[in-house]
Amino acid sequence: MTMVLVTTAMGFFFGERGIHSISLFLVTLIGTALASAGSSTLNQYMERDSDSKMERTKNRPLPTGQISPLNALTFGIVLTLAGVLLLAWKVNLLTGISVLLAAFLYVLVIRR
Repeated sequence: MTMVLVTTAMGFFFGERGIHSISLFLVTLIGTALASAGSSTLNQYMERDSDSKMERTKNRPLPTGQISPLNALTFGIVLTLAGVLLLAWKVNLLTGISVLLAAFLYVLVIRR
């Protein structure tokens, strides 16, 4: 998520030729962070079975049963939608749609 936020900050900075509105900048970062966290959660939900078989990922909360799949799915959807709606409402509709598309591609289309 750190690299996503760095990329978002750089895009904001270059697109605006500086940071003219700190509040808009912060809302952009918060909305992006929410959607990114939600996408990551949904990705872990989708890959929980394969994660349980890999040494690197077998101790994640879903494979170990610390979090139920339903709770992870719900949390991921809520976070993603909260980020997308915040961006569409406070930044602009195109940004919200772009982040929704990126989340969709990350979770459902780009599968390893």
